[in-house]
Amino acid sequence: MIRQFLRRWRVPIWIKMALVLMGISWLSIAFLMILFRHFTNQAFEAYLLERARPVLTQAFTNYYWNHNSWDGIERTFEERMSQRMVGKAVPITTLAIRLYDAKRFLIFERGEFRRTAYTDEITLTLDNQVIGFLEVQAHPQDILPDSPEGKLLARLYRYAWWSAVAAGAIAVLGAALWARWLTRPIYRLVDALHRVERGQWGLQLPPGANDELGDLVAAFNRMSRALAETHEMRQQMTADLAHELSTPLSVLLGYSEAILEGDLHPDREVFIGLHKQVVHLGRLVSDLRQLSLADAKELPLKRQAVAVKPFLEAVLNSYYPTAERRGIRLTLDVAPGLPPIDADPHRLQQVLDNLLRNALYHTPHGGRITLRAWPGKGYVYLAVEDTGPGLPPDKLERVFDRFYRGQGGDGSGLGLAIARALVQAHGGRIWAENRPQGGARFVMEWPVWTSHKPKGEGDTSP
Repeated sequence: MIRQFLRRWRVPIWIKMALVLMGISWLSIAFLMILFRHFTNQAFEAYLLERARPVLTQAFTNYYWNHNSWDGIERTFEERMSQRMVGKAVPITTLAIRLYDAKRFLIFERGEFRRTAYTDEITLTLDNQVIGFLEVQAHPQDILPDSPEGKLLARLYRYAWWSAVAAGAIAVLGAALWARWLTRPIYRLVDALHRVERGQWGLQLPPGANDELGDLVAAFNRMSRALAETHEMRQQMTADLAHELSTPLSVLLGYSEAILEGDLHPDREVFIGLHKQVVHLGRLVSDLRQLSLADAKELPLKRQAVAVKPFLEAVLNSYYPTAERRGIRLTLDVAPGLPPIDADPHRLQQVLDNLLRNALYHTPHGGRITLRAWPGKGYVYLAVEDTGPGLPPDKLERVFDRFYRGQGGDGSGLGLAIARALVQAHGGRIWAENRPQGGARFVMEWPVWTSHKPKGEGDTSP
């Protein structure tokens, strides 16, 4: 019923928290009142028994001494002994009494014995001989309201109830204020989320306390920054994509208009230019498709155990003719005893082709390109090093952004972004750094092949 009400009517969370805190506080106060009443009754019970014990002992012992038996004790107790105890300030109406003789035979019983009450046992002796036993219970709840004890007990209960009411009022006020203060960061966070929803990207909240709400604020700030970066990247990518498409499309449009107007004869050179632009468009579309598949984690991978040294030798062999024409020396440095790596050979070659083509483009005549491999803990590290101008320090991270081009680059600007996506799809990492001796170095971290994770045909990235 409460859940249906909360679903139907919108109740602010601070009110819900305040109600919960109030409920807990009131239940605690009620429990304390029950304990107070219980322990107060116990205390009065002990007090009444302590007062009654010497009076009852003296009265029953005197009776036995005067009569040398218990005959007539019940009538005498009701007529005279009880009056004497009242005169000695013993509230006889609160006592339940049982008298046994020395052989434990019941002589008489007065009042109701309750199983929940404490029973005090008194041994009656005369001239060092046991003459009987008394069992006594005190019932504070039977105290007469007009008696001194009744008035004291009523006063104690009244003060306790007034204290409970005051504590309840303080609990209501404190719960409301505390719940309002505690949920203030949540309301600020909700307002910030609405502002981000309306397009205020990158909005930051002041740091919260060192608790879960502070962690929530920190997570929102990270999310907001990531959304702002993603939004900016999307805008930049859209602009870059439009620019990339506009160049070949403009060329194709210019060629086609010139041919249609008769200003250009469609000879072989013209078709070669048109073909070049179409190839560029096709490569751009293919690169974008690979990136979209990698983003969606749907890039098909045919992973298998790849022997590092033979694979790198085969890749490097295909670049020797180009390197010789440009006067660049290619070297291979592979640590002995490397384990096979877990990779799709086609995708691995695609990454290395991209890195080697970049290295060939930026390495001057007489320079050197080195392909290295060395072991790590659970990984094998591959690196492509060159002796070119290196990378500006502020561009080491940006080189993997989409449509980023280095100085003088003429590609689509997607090659390194695709390389990073392919490496990450295998569970590895790739990063760029500058060599102390000069030149750039691209390092890849590839997982080692293990027998318990074979990959079959058509397996995709995790």
